[in-house]
Amino acid sequence: MTDFIRIGAAALVFVMGGAAAAEPIKVGDTMEGVRNARYCEIIPIVRDGLHLVATVYNTLGHNDCPAKIWAGITEDAMKQRFGALMVLMNGPRFFIMDEITASGASASGKTIDVDGMELTARASIDLGLFDLLHGPYRETTIDRDTVYRFKALSPVFLLEGPDGNR
Repeated sequence: MTDFIRIGAAALVFVMGGAAAAEPIKVGDTMEGVRNARYCEIIPIVRDGLHLVATVYNTLGHNDCPAKIWAGITEDAMKQRFGALMVLMNGPRFFIMDEITASGASASGKTIDVDGMELTARASIDLGLFDLLHGPYRETTIDRDTVYRFKALSPVFLLEGPDGNR
């Protein structure tokens, strides 16, 4: 399954200030109780021939992105670690879906340790060399096998572009 998201809103998140953080439970390939679970992502962008590849590593299922560790991680250190042109430090954020089921590469991605914080590769984004010139919040195809579930009567949030497209 291919997901469409807008860069800058990876995984369709919403910061829920003041609410207690959730503690997700893994059941098979599904993470249950994800709504309001705190997480962060490290997204290195590396050159592969004439195109760029961004790999999305996130903390879901490992930890809640401890503030002290997250504050100590720098873009420069991550650029060196991954040999990246740039690194997006996305977070901390809070999930707004209730369950996430991953399969394929989304479920079996490589787990890394960054300063004592574990993250797993969940998605890969192929970018052209000129894609970095575009601003945030544009539709992008993400290569992942993921199903997001929202419980009935739970709030959902839609991103709407300046042209009114969702």
